[in-house]
Amino acid sequence: MEWRNTIVDGPQVLEAPIESIEFSHVSFRYTDEDPLILNDISFKVITPETLAIVGVNGSGKSTLIKLLLRMYEPTNGVILINGEDIKIFSIESLRSQFSVYFQGMLNFPTSLRENFTIGDRRICDKLAQNDFTDTERQELDERILLALKACNTSDILARAILGLDHPVSRLFDATGLELSAGQNQKLAIARALFRDHSSLILDEPTASLDAETEFTIWQMIRQKKEEKLIILVTQKLTNLQMADKIILIERGRILESGSYKELLMNNGKFSELYCYQQNNVGSS
Repeated sequence: MEWRNTIVDGPQVLEAPIESIEFSHVSFRYTDEDPLILNDISFKVITPETLAIVGVNGSGKSTLIKLLLRMYEPTNGVILINGEDIKIFSIESLRSQFSVYFQGMLNFPTSLRENFTIGDRRICDKLAQNDFTDTERQELDERILLALKACNTSDILARAILGLDHPVSRLFDATGLELSAGQNQKLAIARALFRDHSSLILDEPTASLDAETEFTIWQMIRQKKEEKLIILVTQKLTNLQMADKIILIERGRILESGSYKELLMNNGKFSELYCYQQNNVGSS
């Protein structure tokens, strides 16, 4: 099969904060021979709304986010930011508007501090040139520690005897922190929360976390929702009261959409999945 999803970098810089995101009749398949992964998807979300995209594995949730970030291009339809086709914007400026956590996202075998600053060219350059004042460095470290503590990482910090200078992983340093799957996830989510971009995307942010950490992270998301456009991609339906809009995707199509209360009252697929999850948790 021939892959023909060519991505052309746009000429314009997206400088204004994100005020709205709209998918208009968007469909996607990898090649002409493949079945549609997404089929005629349409919705709009406006800052500071929180949108939850829900559905079982394989329904197309993460693909939708990858289209928004221009990892793929739609087969049909258009994606708009602030009313403009995202194809007109440079990919770098588009992605710089989003703080993103993808399920399974890797951390870097560098220091804890560098794990947070590695995506910010300005901060990286200033750190490399030792161009930070003591006050600026202290403010940076306080922001990093705030994000770490918001993700219940006391277990990580307790082992980091060098503080934020402590290396993550033993790939290059025998004293580096070897983290569990849950700890790696907490660190990656903290990094997304640290980056103060105009929109926040979290793909299955609590999939492998303990109940205490999950509660802490949901609290942090609630604090962010008053100022940002947030997109949550999740299979868990029991913490979505905070979402302004919910779309349920099944086999690449939007099956249901509405508020949390509306979808529960409709007694449709969302209500069915919600009841199943509630009963499953209660019986475990």
